[in-house]
Amino acid sequence: MAWMKAVNLEKEHGNRTTLGNILKQALEACNDTELYFLMYAKHLWKQEKNIDEAINVLKKSLDDLDDEEELYLALVKLYKEKRQYNDARQLLIKGRQKCDSNRIWMQSAQIEREVGEPEQAQKILETAIEKYPTFYKLYLISATLKQEAGDLETTRKVYEEAVKTCRAHPQLWICYARMEQSQENYTKARALLQKGRIKIPRNDLLWLETIWLEIRADNVKVATHLCSKALQQCPNSGRLWSLAIELEPVQGRKAKSLQGIKACEQDAHVCIAVAKLFWREKKYDKTRRWLKRASALNKDLGDAWAYLYKFELENGDEEAQKEVLDECVKEEPRHGEYWCSISKQVSHWRLSTEEILAKTVEIVPL
Repeated sequence: MAWMKAVNLEKEHGNRTTLGNILKQALEACNDTELYFLMYAKHLWKQEKNIDEAINVLKKSLDDLDDEEELYLALVKLYKEKRQYNDARQLLIKGRQKCDSNRIWMQSAQIEREVGEPEQAQKILETAIEKYPTFYKLYLISATLKQEAGDLETTRKVYEEAVKTCRAHPQLWICYARMEQSQENYTKARALLQKGRIKIPRNDLLWLETIWLEIRADNVKVATHLCSKALQQCPNSGRLWSLAIELEPVQGRKAKSLQGIKACEQDAHVCIAVAKLFWREKKYDKTRRWLKRASALNKDLGDAWAYLYKFELENGDEEAQKEVLDECVKEEPRHGEYWCSISKQVSHWRLSTEEILAKTVEIVPL
């Protein structure tokens, strides 16, 4: 606890050198604690730009802490950063033997996808699902591989098993429905989402997907009606309020945005929706204020950073643009509808935060 206080003190008041020194001292004093290995390795990688030394630190950590999942995952990440895929594969084999966690198995499959070995990835997933039948992400990856291979019959079987075994995870129902939508089986997709809403009541993600299904099918009136119904079920969902504002006729959007703010004023999605209204009206000071509020409220929401950066690129100066870029890189966001549509593509897995931000800026709609 004392060492952590010292580390936090240097983070707040020190500099890169003093932080590195205190992390090294903490590691030497507490070499049986995985946290300090992880923190020091990340400091070496991100702050000192010394990935080789970061790798050495994590390799040393596994001499005595070879059953710690996070150490394996962190070292795999660094190996992949250097494109040392064989080292990563061997490490994951060891990880499956020593700590045998569901995330280790998942990453074992993912690295095979990354190097273009989908059949090997599928073999790993089959074993992993037997060991961890309630870990829903394994089914998602397996179904994705089957769909990419064009085997829709097996894809459906994977999803069917998944929603039976892990019925409480909305993402399974959503991805299953999207697969059916991709084949223009809208009736089947609607039935799946309805069943999902019954199994997982008052879930805003399932309602959102239900509404978007109708938007994609050009049934905007139906979508608007469903959005109103969804807000009755999930009155504090910023995601739903954000979509409700967009679906509202132009003349009613300000009133709808006031309702959204009142219902969940601390939600970044609502802040983005409000900012977009001001943006369209060329009220740039208010736009900037609401977008900054969105990124401050949810630093992990990549979409908020993308909208703010897009705005500054179009209306700000170089200083403002750099400030947003640096802050986004520092926070390393991982979530957001548009952000994840970029970051979760296998071909984009090695992109930096800056590169993902640039690509996301291109697709966020005004």
